[in-house]
Amino acid sequence: MDRKKVLIIGGVACGAKTAARLARIAPHFDITVLERGEHLSFAGCGFPYFVGDVVREYKDLVCTPLGIIRDANFFRTVKNVTVHTGCLATKIDRENKCVVASDAATGEERTFPYDNLVLATGASPIRPPIPGNDLNRVFTLWTMPDALAMKSALSSGNIKSAVVIGAGLIGMEVVEALADRGVKVSVVDFLPTPLPALVGEDFGLRVMKAIKARGVDFYGGEKVTEIIGEGGVVAGVKTDRRSLPADMVLLAVGIRPNTSLARDAGLELAPNGTIVVDDHMRTSDPSVYAGGDCVISKNLITGRPVWQPMGSTANREGRVIADNIAGYGTSFSGVLGTGILKLFNLTIGRTGLNEGQAKEAGFDPVSIVVEEQDRPHFMPGMGDLTIRLVADRTSRRIIGAQI
Repeated sequence: MDRKKVLIIGGVACGAKTAARLARIAPHFDITVLERGEHLSFAGCGFPYFVGDVVREYKDLVCTPLGIIRDANFFRTVKNVTVHTGCLATKIDRENKCVVASDAATGEERTFPYDNLVLATGASPIRPPIPGNDLNRVFTLWTMPDALAMKSALSSGNIKSAVVIGAGLIGMEVVEALADRGVKVSVVDFLPTPLPALVGEDFGLRVMKAIKARGVDFYGGEKVTEIIGEGGVVAGVKTDRRSLPADMVLLAVGIRPNTSLARDAGLELAPNGTIVVDDHMRTSDPSVYAGGDCVISKNLITGRPVWQPMGSTANREGRVIADNIAGYGTSFSGVLGTGILKLFNLTIGRTGLNEGQAKEAGFDPVSIVVEEQDRPHFMPGMGDLTIRLVADRTSRRIIGAQI
């Protein structure tokens, strides 16, 4: 029986899912995962709730539903997968089918051969070149060490005020976590309303009203010019209009794909720097697959390339990669741009296209907003529900929704 060597770079969402799925359907394969960090298969979407103390222990974000921690020993004994943590891949040699990696602690180099290589290198948070971005208590929230550092700072009792720079999904989820812990929160974004990638400005105004009712200040249409410090510790944030006090700052202005390995190996990249893959998640090298936040996907409505870095997408792509390495020929059809979050007493979601995206894609969009209750008026707990549906006037097809 063919004992194919499968090497996976990255052990969080896509990489861990590829390894686990492949171990089930091709247990005779030799599967190895290289992960530059110390934590595997963690639930990054739970970080804001860990910071907010809703999730008390970090191990709850790295364990199975039965409470077993998904560490290297778990993957070895339960999945028959070899995992090297603290192992940074530095070079792909496609001609000789091997990867050079170094130990993060010692710098010692090793070479790992492969028959099939999987790139699940993810993405990294953008740290904008703002003066003071390296001060103590200026955080990003992307890795387990980030989450542990933020929670430790909050637990010290010294954080009375915080500024969140960026009003996207991560930023707004942390807003709730901080406010629930009694911290005075201010949000600054270059765009006029919160959650601009999720909902339109009119829905954004509703979100703004809701967070202001919970004591959160929102400053839209402002540019951060400096993070001010005292004794190496953050003390405030300056925008082009005002100064805000801050014992803590979260930078949540976006992410960029980790694709330098792929670029240096000569694999095809999209204009935005993500890795180009086909419907089977193969790169321009048929021996190399890629998935997760580092790849470009296809929008199911427009058929055009789109970058949608989501953990749910990464897990689905990991299953497709495993199936294809095992010879099953499964395809990944694409994404709809679905996103959802809870923010205080609101639940906010979207899927498909908004009017602007629909027009850009060549549709003739028409939209309607429906105000209704989420259950019959005589039932306890009745709440308001607002839905915007977007349709194509020509085909009469629904192509998007915001709720």
